[in-house]
Amino acid sequence: MRAHLMSFLATWGAPDAAELDLWEAALVPAPGNLTGDLLGALATWLRLSPHKPKPVEICRIMQAHTRPLSLERIALDVALEHGITLAELTGPARHRRQVWPRQEAMARMHEAGYSLSRIARFLDRDHTTILHGIRAHKARVGGVQTDV
Repeated sequence: MRAHLMSFLATWGAPDAAELDLWEAALVPAPGNLTGDLLGALATWLRLSPHKPKPVEICRIMQAHTRPLSLERIALDVALEHGITLAELTGPARHRRQVWPRQEAMARMHEAGYSLSRIARFLDRDHTTILHGIRAHKARVGGVQTDV
């Protein structure tokens, strides 16, 4: 972790040992995959801001990355990835252009820990439709599984 911090902070000049100690002390209480979360947060910071961050700012980014995604956020992410609107993804259309992303969203929502009935309520569908969508998506991407 110290090497990653040194490399990141070198963007604004060589950090001294005291500064590195401060950063490490601030980041140690962070839960989860500290190195992976830290690298993601540092990359996010570099994309968003040209000024040198404070440890608390990086901690906030790391916490935001570890929060569970909402159903709406998952649906919006999938819709954007496939070039459709959220309304198209959640709507009644049964064309492949909308169905495949919808099924991918169902699978991601389920993988995020949401129940079939919760996903069904969000998408205004029956829970068996959600089960079929998850299975269809997994079969399409090559991971045929029937234990959903």
